[in-house]
Amino acid sequence: MKKNLLEILKKEYGSCNNEEIQEFLVSAYDEKSQQFHIFGAYSPSDTYDSVHWDEDGFPYIFFEQKYRMYFPKDFSFAHRDGRPYVMNLLWEQQADSPHLYVDGPISGNVLIDAGTCEGNFALRFVDSFQQLYLIEGDSRWAEVLRKTFSPFGDRVHIIDKFLSRYDTDDSIRLDSLPISSVDFLKMDIEGAEVDALLGGKRLLQRSHGHAAICAYHRKNDEENIRFILRKYGYQTNTSNGYMCFVYDQDGIAELRRGIVYAEKIDKVDDSL
Repeated sequence: MKKNLLEILKKEYGSCNNEEIQEFLVSAYDEKSQQFHIFGAYSPSDTYDSVHWDEDGFPYIFFEQKYRMYFPKDFSFAHRDGRPYVMNLLWEQQADSPHLYVDGPISGNVLIDAGTCEGNFALRFVDSFQQLYLIEGDSRWAEVLRKTFSPFGDRVHIIDKFLSRYDTDDSIRLDSLPISSVDFLKMDIEGAEVDALLGGKRLLQRSHGHAAICAYHRKNDEENIRFILRKYGYQTNTSNGYMCFVYDQDGIAELRRGIVYAEKIDKVDDSL
């Protein structure tokens, strides 16, 4: 991203009194590389995971040197010294990242990972929960998720549908899952978060857990997500820092919070 993006943001936010935003604008542009950093001063170190192939020709890495994490056969890998690798798989999940889902250990009975993709979040905590529900509507990822999580038997349930407010042939509601409560809900579903939360009123009201919901995909998502969760009896806050969202529906560059965190406080407003 070039310097003109910084100029656009300074025009939009230059006169605001938010010290955190002003610090972001100062730190986000790198004069040496002439690049604008989407997370401001946040710059994690590079990590590399070598790619291997199983007997069926599926590529995988050893995730955190512990479990196999599979990728589609047609996945486009980067190359280093002539060898394919996966770079910075968890770079958005390091300390101080505005995209950080959780900043410490979590555990419980039920984990829901909506928008599972390659499965790095669920695989990090697969040994910390009794049951895991992985919701991924992209069939390309759902296929390899079954290989990644096959060692865990019937503790892991892969649902190859999109999370939504309605039950259809290719979508499912939180309230339609065969569980009575959830201990941790992670949701990163490309702008469908508000709709999906409205499909989980019953489950979330009777649960006493925590949640991490992406809030940067659409304009005003942070406010709408926090409003719904408060109605369901949760207190909310956000991740630190800002994400620069460039291509939203209005064609405007905006600074947005990455994640809304929620914790149940047992006071439910049933007006939704």
